[in-house]
Amino acid sequence: MERGDDIRLSSGGAAELCVPVGSASSETDVVFAAEPLDNVSDEDIRIVSVRLSKSARVRVVKALVAPPTMREVLPLVDDSWPGSGVPTSAVDGMEQIPGALIPPRGEEEPPLLVLHLAATKDARVSAVEIDYTQAGSDVVRRSQPSAVAVRMPARC
Repeated sequence: MERGDDIRLSSGGAAELCVPVGSASSETDVVFAAEPLDNVSDEDIRIVSVRLSKSARVRVVKALVAPPTMREVLPLVDDSWPGSGVPTSAVDGMEQIPGALIPPRGEEEPPLLVLHLAATKDARVSAVEIDYTQAGSDVVRRSQPSAVAVRMPARC
């Protein structure tokens, strides 16, 4: 797959986040909403899929795109879905992946990638990659890996 630079993740820089996941035998719902989806091209971008890089003991339940106004409501990471104190109705205003459309950024803040993950104790995600197409093209490109990692031990 060809790499693309049209969408950038981790515009805030590299970070390692921690969310406690207590059990090695049963899955815990986790929200991960730390990645802005910054479309730096002049074309709309359609998200095809999300890929967890160098991950273990974690799977994607649902991938969504939230409007930038949700940044103040959603936690970066949390051991619940959609996050402590976030009403489940907030998910209704998010776009599903595959198919979410990301317009060129312009002057506005970029939307957020929101992942509903299921993880067991000592799960980890080293990076996230986005597969996407640009408007008018069927060529699928993969973003550069994000710089935000998440570890999920029993305690942080």
